[in-house]
Amino acid sequence: MLLARLLYWTMPAVLLVWAVAGVRVLRTAPGWRRALLGAWPIALLAAALTVAVAVLLPPAMRMQFDETSLCGTAQNMHEHRLAMMTMAAVPGQDGALQVLDYNLDKRPPLFPFLVSVLHDLTGYRVANAFVVNLGLLFGLLTVLGAAVRARLGLLAGLAAPLLAVAVPLLPWVATSAGFELLAAFLLLVVILAADAAVRDPTAERIGWLLANGLLFAQARYESIVVFAVVLALVGWRVRSRLWAPGTRWLWGLSPLLLACVVLQMWHSRDPGFYLESGGAPLVGLGNFTGHVGPFLATFFAPSLQGVLLGAPALAGLLAWMWLLARRRTSFFDLLAIVPTLAATAIVLAWFYGDVTEPTALRLFLPVAVLGGVAPLLLLRAVDARWMHTLVLAGAALLAGLRLPLLAIGQVLPKALAPAVLEVVDAALRRAGPDPKTTVVVTSVAQYVLLRGQPAMPANALQQRGAGAAKGLLFVTTPLDAQLAPWFGDVAELVRRSGAVREFEVRDARGELAVAVYWLFR
Repeated sequence: MLLARLLYWTMPAVLLVWAVAGVRVLRTAPGWRRALLGAWPIALLAAALTVAVAVLLPPAMRMQFDETSLCGTAQNMHEHRLAMMTMAAVPGQDGALQVLDYNLDKRPPLFPFLVSVLHDLTGYRVANAFVVNLGLLFGLLTVLGAAVRARLGLLAGLAAPLLAVAVPLLPWVATSAGFELLAAFLLLVVILAADAAVRDPTAERIGWLLANGLLFAQARYESIVVFAVVLALVGWRVRSRLWAPGTRWLWGLSPLLLACVVLQMWHSRDPGFYLESGGAPLVGLGNFTGHVGPFLATFFAPSLQGVLLGAPALAGLLAWMWLLARRRTSFFDLLAIVPTLAATAIVLAWFYGDVTEPTALRLFLPVAVLGGVAPLLLLRAVDARWMHTLVLAGAALLAGLRLPLLAIGQVLPKALAPAVLEVVDAALRRAGPDPKTTVVVTSVAQYVLLRGQPAMPANALQQRGAGAAKGLLFVTTPLDAQLAPWFGDVAELVRRSGAVREFEVRDARGELAVAVYWLFR
């Protein structure tokens, strides 16, 4: 409980440090206002693309249990200032949830904290997680486009957001409630801050790099390692200036601000979090060698319906090799490529980093976006007006073809869990359990709790009882067998309790069935 509270309060501290470093660096960059105003065409395009993505691909939870865990943590950050997710709750005397069981999540806390801040400002609603991710999509497209414009011109800057949204993973993740987009966006910001620090290694720019790295470290598991790679590259170029006197306040604060997330990472080593690994090593060379082949085959598959990229990535790779052969590459190339490949290597070494598993695809977002915008390297190989126009036209065509295919489900396969949750929603709407008197017993209790409805898994009911609840609503789903090792057997409880079957709800194809049973006490 102490770590959960410290994780919450570390977030405003890190953001305060980030804001102070940002103000300091802006004072030494007098042209930032002019650059901001000059980016309005890119911001306008980014806004239009964000709206188009939200319309074509309506936001929804697509990864059970990452999204429900993150949203559950945001719920408790908002209500109790704790980085914990509720696992079981019964009706309280005042109509509020009486929590019986919390769990400290294994996922770093920055994304749920940002969602909780939106809860604080607008009121609690699960949709706030989608709002945060759509805001991050707008930010990523704008920052990416502005960075490219500063280096390659306006047409290239307009092409960059179009190439990025043509990567199917980006719209898919941006319309979910996961934390992958936040990590990818912060990686982009860290890379740009590192480039600025290398070009002009003032204390303010080094401090800005460190502040963004502290944020990035709170975003995903591998972020600390990837940021260490960035710091090593910067240190290689600027040497002792990395420790300039004006940066020592940040270096001194960094261990304190990273301590809680490091402890959380240690906590996440609990094998109980990863029963699906079957006891195999969570990270290892064997995982990497088994995953790298399918990843490369998928990454370069030349198809409009390809999950990752295909032809655009190959075109960018060939352009970069051409630049390399003629010694026209830059240190910025290393800053962009090496940390992204480091993040990808970590994912491939993870037991779950199999690109053939639909729910694992989101882990490859940074390298997918990098490969998606790689055709911009053609503009460095052939710096001519016609090439800029050709790349912009190609980017618009690619986005125009891929987004509709993604919207009609011809690119990314629909995972089982999100489809089941849609049927669970329909079943709960039909059953209409009273949150003041009824507890829903189901293997997807975390998801039900997000609706403000008391719920618990089967094992929690057996261990803790249902408090003063007057009725139990058992909901069985196609996920139960998979989730039984974590949450217990709901069907077995139904048989033993003598609950009465009320109805069954199926999806549109009739393939997924959710059954509802009532037990009045």
